[in-house]
Amino acid sequence: RIFTEYPAMFVKEEAMKLLQNGNPLSIDLLFQEETSGGYTAGDIVRIYGADREFYALYRWDKNKSLYKVEKFFHV
Repeated sequence: RIFTEYPAMFVKEEAMKLLQNGNPLSIDLLFQEETSGGYTAGDIVRIYGADREFYALYRWDKNKSLYKVEKFFHV
């Protein structure tokens, strides 16, 4: 229940290894369960794994069309 000012995104099961290693994530590897008004380039989002645990904050990189890790928290 931290960083609630940022929208939540969830990683699909097939992208868990990418998330666990802090790799960039393409939008097709993510899904949204909350309705929060959409996203714009540069947004920071909370990233949860397929296991429903909070992992990191990611920032949208509009030049590469990827979310990149901003701060990783999962141990």
